[in-house]
Amino acid sequence: METRLYVFTAVLSVCLPGLARGEVNWMTGGDILDIDQGTTIGDTSPIAVGSNPEALLSVEEPGVEFGTVIFPDGADAGTVHFIEWETAEAVTLAGFNLWANGDTPSFPEGRTIHHFKLIATVGENDVVVYDEDVASPYTFLDDDNFPLIISTPVPVTTASHWRAEFTQHSDSFNSGPRIQELDGYAPKLCGDGNHSGNVTASDALLALKAAVGAASCIYCACNVVGDEDITATDSLAILRSAVGVEVELDCIACYLGEDSPT
Repeated sequence: METRLYVFTAVLSVCLPGLARGEVNWMTGGDILDIDQGTTIGDTSPIAVGSNPEALLSVEEPGVEFGTVIFPDGADAGTVHFIEWETAEAVTLAGFNLWANGDTPSFPEGRTIHHFKLIATVGENDVVVYDEDVASPYTFLDDDNFPLIISTPVPVTTASHWRAEFTQHSDSFNSGPRIQELDGYAPKLCGDGNHSGNVTASDALLALKAAVGAASCIYCACNVVGDEDITATDSLAILRSAVGVEVELDCIACYLGEDSPT
C-alpha cells in the first residue's frame, strides 16, 4: 500500500490582542452565523481526515489545522465542495467576509477555490445570496486582515438554513480547498453586539464579557471607542449610549461596502 505524508501549511486564525483595526472586522466569534450562537452543521461533502467542518463558522474549532476546514485531495478541478448549517433561529444577513488561503508562498494556487456560492432556504425556496468567481491565486482585500478574499454586502436575506459551496480550482497533489472562516453580519448598528437592532445594557454587558475573555462579540460592533481591543471603556460607552447619554460610538465596517459603520 502506498503511504503519503500530507503536510499542511498552518495559518493561525485567531484575533490577537493589539491587532490593527484594518478596514473591516477581523475573524472573531459572535457573528450571526457563528457556532457560539447555537449554529449546528448539517450535511457536508467529504471533509479531509482530521479536519472539522465547524471551523468554517468558528475560529476556535480544532482540526488538522486549527481554525480551518480542509476538503480532501484527489478531486478534479471544478469539484463543488459544500457545507450546510442551521442557525438557532432565523437570522438576517446583510453582508459577509470569507477568509481562505492557498499553500503560499510555495504553491499559491494550491488549496484554493475559483468560485463561491452562498444559498439560503427561504420558506420552501433556495435563494442564491451570492454567486461569484474568485481569482486564484488569491488577491487579499485588506492588508491588516490576511487572508480575506471576499468582503461584500448581499441582498438582505432572512433564513435559518444555509449552504456554502466552494468550487475547487486545481487538481494538483494538494488540491483540496482550505477555508479559514465565513462570518456573517446583520444590518449594522454600532454598539449592538447581540444583533437585537437596538443598543441596550445587554450589549454593554456583552462587551464587558468580551473584554475579559468571557464571551465573544463582533469587533465591528463592540469596539466603539476607536482603539485596537475591546475593553471596559467600550462597555461603558455602550452603556452610556443605551441610557440616552449623548456619546459618539466609532465602529469600523463589518465588511467592505457596508453603507455606514454606525
